[in-house]
Amino acid sequence: MSEKVSGIDNQKEGGSHDTESKKCYDSVDEAKFNFQLLKDRLLNINNWQSYSGEITTSFQLFDEKGEELKTMAKLGDFIRIDIPGLGSFEGDGYDWVKVTKIDENPYEDDERCLIVCVPSVNPTAENAQDIAHFFTNKASSNFIVRRKDKCIYAEIHGRNEVSNLKTENIPDKIRNAVVSIMSRLGISKIQWKSLAEGLLDYK
Repeated sequence: MSEKVSGIDNQKEGGSHDTESKKCYDSVDEAKFNFQLLKDRLLNINNWQSYSGEITTSFQLFDEKGEELKTMAKLGDFIRIDIPGLGSFEGDGYDWVKVTKIDENPYEDDERCLIVCVPSVNPTAENAQDIAHFFTNKASSNFIVRRKDKCIYAEIHGRNEVSNLKTENIPDKIRNAVVSIMSRLGISKIQWKSLAEGLLDYK
């Protein structure tokens, strides 16, 4: 059963996952300094692949007009995800999510930054209507970095991961079923664990 996490959707249907990495320091001041670096890394989505080491999935930030961005993530931006293997036809070879929430408010005695992403249409395609992702837009990927006392944490939580089988594109329907099954079997967990540890340890 997935854990309850403040600020993200409760698990209701489909698959879910929870990933957490932790790093502690000798003093609160050192932890505070490294938390600010960690938060910058989280918001710098274009660099996520470099944080992930050998994992080859890449991420690129786009605006609502389908133009590439070189900035930190903000509400309403889109993320193009390039997963090795067969890409989505609807997404022009990629999967797409939209940033629907960025919350930098502390929670209880934690410093915290949260990014919530949901599967979306392809912003580079004219009049796109179908979700260009292997999950439906009921799913969410929730990225959290936080500090508690002398320790900092990187967390990734997937919720309500339902296979996207409603697309009229038959190859995408087959591909989405296969990729979502692989994700639930733990393939995505490897990716997210690598990213969480990389966010904490990147030099």
